[in-house]
Amino acid sequence: MKNYLNSAFGPLFSAGTLLLGVALLNAPTAQAQQASAAEQPIQWSPAPTFNVHVRSLAQSPKFVVAVNNPEGKAFDVVVRDEAGQVKYEETIRRELKFGRVYNLTTLADGKYTFVVRNGRQHYTQTFAISSNTDRLVTKLGTTSPALPTPTANPTMAAVQEKP
Repeated sequence: MKNYLNSAFGPLFSAGTLLLGVALLNAPTAQAQQASAAEQPIQWSPAPTFNVHVRSLAQSPKFVVAVNNPEGKAFDVVVRDEAGQVKYEETIRRELKFGRVYNLTTLADGKYTFVVRNGRQHYTQTFAISSNTDRLVTKLGTTSPALPTPTANPTMAAVQEKP
């Protein structure tokens, strides 16, 4: 009967012993990995923020406004003059990334401020618009001294001389 148990359960006991040994060998390693992970400081990445970039295109009164809006909340784009009067206002809704060219060529010379606000945060950028009016002188032709100077019309002189 003992031989029967050994023959029937022998492979199970030897396999169980082997599995238990492997588990015990790996157990301290697993605990060490958990402990080292717990000891490592947690690194927090900052939440994405509302970013605004405003720049002029090639020194012209055209401006690019680019907005990174990770929360996707509505925000306003406002253009004000020096006196604070609103020259343009627009509300942008639910845009995560926004970019647009604003053409301010119709505005008079002066200082203007772009204001981009999302309720909590305000971004302002001031620009001066000035029109340069250059006076251009073009040389159309020359007078040559070799040409005869204009005199009275000879046909008119002949008509006047008749009695």
